[in-house]
Amino acid sequence: MSEISRRELFGLAKRVAIGAGTGAALIPASAGAVELVEGTSDYTAGNAHITEKAQKQCTERGLPEEDCVSPDSMDFSNMDKVRAVIEAPIGEEWMFRGIPSALTDLSEGNREDIVDNFLRGADGGFRFTRGELIAGAVSTLIFGAAHNLTDDGFATKNIPSPQILSGATFWILQRRFGFLANVSSHATLNAIAVSWPAPDNGKK
Repeated sequence: MSEISRRELFGLAKRVAIGAGTGAALIPASAGAVELVEGTSDYTAGNAHITEKAQKQCTERGLPEEDCVSPDSMDFSNMDKVRAVIEAPIGEEWMFRGIPSALTDLSEGNREDIVDNFLRGADGGFRFTRGELIAGAVSTLIFGAAHNLTDDGFATKNIPSPQILSGATFWILQRRFGFLANVSSHATLNAIAVSWPAPDNGKK
């Protein structure tokens, strides 16, 4: 194996490790973000669509919704898990981080660096340009709002604080470590979330 390919392989492994470690760290941080909102306001926090599905599962089991309002109580099917760990990280990171990243480079005159910045991240450490900050803020807010969409419409009494936190984190990973880092972070976060043991909730 050539020196260049070894260096590339190490770089890929490093991006995956940084992403996975960050994704795992987001689990307690997200729990704190939920507690902050729900402990200080009348709003719920988190993924409104998953909360809605958890409530419907409770109804199907003959339990009152107030006994099962947390996404932690969701009983995920195998297909749900596949979508959460593979489909969502790739699709959502492309939409909410990949495309805004390319548009940021275009707006800042870095056309020749679009692909490299997308795959490996842009130089600059943790000093971000004005364009990066604006694009990151806008894409993060849209990412959060997307998690307020339910089958019944837009959840106006929910603040997607964990998604805003994770979205901002994924943006930093995209811009400084590349697409593989934020996808692995998103996948790790979702994998832990959907694998967390659900309470009995009346199941026989």
